[in-house]
Amino acid sequence: MPMTRRFALQLMSGAAAVATRKGDWSVATVGQRPTGPLPVVLRPGWSCFPVRPGPDGRVTLRWQQGVAGPARLRLTVAFDARENARLLVRESSRGDVLGEFDIRFAYPFQPFDLELTERQAEAAAEQGVTLELVEGFGPLWFFSGAPSEVGGSLLPHLRRNVYPSESCFTEAIRSLAAAQPFGWMEGCVMDGLHQRARLLRSQTDRIALERHIQAYFDHRDTPRYVPHTDAPVRHGSEGLLPFAVLAQYDRSHPSFQGMLEFCQTAAVSGVIRDGQVTTAEGCYTLAYPLAVLGVVRDDHRLRDLAVGQLLHRIERLVGRGVLYLRAADTGARTFPNWARGLAWFALGIIRTVDALPAEEVPPPVIEAFRWCAELALKWQHPTGLWSCFIDQPETGIEASGSAGIAAALTVGARLLPDPARALRAARAAHGALLSRHLVPGGFLGTVSQANRDGERLQRSGYRVIGHFGAGLLAQLDAALRVSA
Repeated sequence: MPMTRRFALQLMSGAAAVATRKGDWSVATVGQRPTGPLPVVLRPGWSCFPVRPGPDGRVTLRWQQGVAGPARLRLTVAFDARENARLLVRESSRGDVLGEFDIRFAYPFQPFDLELTERQAEAAAEQGVTLELVEGFGPLWFFSGAPSEVGGSLLPHLRRNVYPSESCFTEAIRSLAAAQPFGWMEGCVMDGLHQRARLLRSQTDRIALERHIQAYFDHRDTPRYVPHTDAPVRHGSEGLLPFAVLAQYDRSHPSFQGMLEFCQTAAVSGVIRDGQVTTAEGCYTLAYPLAVLGVVRDDHRLRDLAVGQLLHRIERLVGRGVLYLRAADTGARTFPNWARGLAWFALGIIRTVDALPAEEVPPPVIEAFRWCAELALKWQHPTGLWSCFIDQPETGIEASGSAGIAAALTVGARLLPDPARALRAARAAHGALLSRHLVPGGFLGTVSQANRDGERLQRSGYRVIGHFGAGLLAQLDAALRVSA
């Protein structure tokens, strides 16, 4: 068998100690590592390793081959890490510092990159690297093996630092490596694949979506939280988004029972919340799946519940020239004009509107969508994108919110006074995201971190690779293709 073919087959087996041909990307062997129990039992085919504080917690990575030119060292987190951590990377033989990973409030399946010069990449490949946790309590867990259907891109590897083509993005979003924790994150990815399969009539995207659905729902009454363990998800108001897609493929799946029981228990006077806070996410993560399920099951109570989620959020979150992400019963409202908040609000409204019979959509819902669209259009950056807080350019461009806002503008353009203006804005965002904000391998970068550390992290300028953002970009891409 030819050498390159053998390496490819080894890589697809999920083994960690393999390498692709030089010039592309090269997977590491995980050598010295600390011992200790896993947080949970892994499913067959998966493996991971921890990095812990102190000398005994270090891990070494070694390569059979390097890559050509400047590269990125990529690690993918395997379990939630709700802290700020720094991972120092040294060349193993001489101890020279190559850089550090800045990992803040990471979640499973999130990749992190360290950019290396050509000289540094050569040194890493020839001498190996040592990972040392120098900030944070740890341990930090990273993938070292994955099943064949996932491939090797989750494993520690060096990857050439070259800008990916649009086709690379398409391949990346179709991969199970794009999986996210169940809930709003994975829902964005599933919805992206669903829109591509539906609008573009893509059988390849439908097959990819079916793989995602199987990874979470196969033969289960409660979905998995992540594909690599059997730990069940705990339902919350931001966690039901994947059910919008599932309802369109298997409306009688047994997991709907738990979803609906949560909604029934959480609903107070027809409003579903977690605690005493109303969030914009509920437009997308609650109203949309309830509307879809209400239509496919011909259940007007679910459809009415969906509309109620929108009306409540419109009343609580809309201010004068500002949309808030959260409104507490105390009267406090936070995250004013946060880009992803606008995306959840506008995309949730238009997806719900499109799911429901037209006569069941109250005029205030359409008016709220138009208002939000105008707010977004007012603050679009000359680059075609939006800042993390759209009216505060100093908070920096944010790719996931930009993709979600542009997707909503595209899908709902027909409802706006000037549809052509909305589509021009969406195309500008689409072009900027694909031409400037992908990372090697095809995923979306320049994403603000999942909102687990409040406004300070969102305002800090910290950016990551976020597959949920890639899911929003896939929705935008599919909608623009059929709008042409």
